[in-house]
Formats: sequence, structure tokens, C-alpha cells
Amino acid sequence: MNINKLSLQNNPYIGLFCSTNDKITLVPSLSTAKEINIIRDMLGTEVIKTRVCGTYLIGVFVRGNSKNFVIGDALSEDEKQKLKDLGLKLVEIPSNLNAFGNLIACNDKAAIIAPELKDKKKQIEKALDVKAKEMIIAGLNIVGSCLTVTNKGFVVNPNISEKDFKGLEKLFGVKGIVSTANYGDRFVSHSVLANSNGAVVGTLTTSPEIIHITEGLNL
Repeated sequence: MNINKLSLQNNPYIGLFCSTNDKITLVPSLSTAKEINIIRDMLGTEVIKTRVCGTYLIGVFVRGNSKNFVIGDALSEDEKQKLKDLGLKLVEIPSNLNAFGNLIACNDKAAIIAPELKDKKKQIEKALDVKAKEMIIAGLNIVGSCLTVTNKGFVVNPNISEKDFKGLEKLFGVKGIVSTANYGDRFVSHSVLANSNGAVVGTLTTSPEIIHITEGLNL
């Protein structure tokens, strides 16, 4: 199983601080060499240390697939220049809602977005090169927090309806599973960082949760 436990700066909610696709993982600038090595080994990506929107909450603000990462327009000029110098593809989409990581979930086939991003749908579709669907999960608009999806599978908030679960499988073109992480966290993307190559989960994640996550992500 290509999965491992990790805390960043002793915080098990690693998905709040990182964002990944199949090629690149964005991590906080304060990440240690040991933390980076675990992420690189599990996800098989280049690792870029940065900050966004003046914070280390990269996973809250950034979401992406193999085409691009997307973010609202709250980057500072220094952040923009640093990311540009690193050659990172990150598309800014002007919005008064900047927590794109909490409001978007995507793989290389499709995306779901919170209803509040309806007016940004076409821009998101263009940036990620996929069709996007407005959706709520388990009665919540923070669909990016409720779902971790890759090109091989997904893990989603256990409170999702059966109809919506089947809808996700059809939309993303992969099978999935319902599960928590970090000993009961239903906002799975806060605790699970994953791509097609592997996954890193928060250190509080139990053995049964790891089994479910591994199955859902087809690792």
C-alpha cells in the first residue's frame, strides 16, 4: 500500500496545508526535510514549498488536477512572482470566495463546485479542462472539504446520500468509498492528501480508516 501517516508541524490535518495533483505537491515553506521526503515518496511528485494568500493553509485556497491548479485572486505580488519563478501553473479566478480548496473537488475527468461558485463555473472548467457540476454533499456546500478524489478513486463524507454517491462515481469515472479519517473526521480532504500514485493521511487516522481509504483510492 502506497500510503503513510504524517503530521505537518505536529498538525494531523495535512490536507489543510497542502495541495497536490499527479505531478506537483504544494507544501508550506516551514515543512521539514523529513515531512517533504514522506510526501515525495508517497505521492511521487515534485514538492514545492510556498505560502498562499499570506498563510500556510494552501489546501484551503488551492485545488487542482493534472492540467492546472486554481485559486482565487488573493495572492500577493510576491507570492505570484515566486510561483511564476518556480514555473507553477496556477490560474487565478477573481472571486470574493477565496477558499477554492474547500469549494472545489476535481480529477482529470470532472469537477464539482459549490453552488456559490456558479458564476465562476466556465472559468473553472476552462482552467481545469473539465466539465464542472454544481453540487452539495451531505447538505454542505464545502464539497472540496467533503471529498478527496483522484484519477483512480475517491473517499467521501459518510453522510452523503446514495444518489449523490452514485452521481460522483458516474461524474468522475471512478469507484469510491465512504469513510472518515483522523479518528472520525468527516471532512476527509482535511485529513487525506492523495493523487493517483499514493496518499498521506493524518497521524490520528485509524487502521480501519486506512483500509477504507486505501480501498476507495484504489491504492
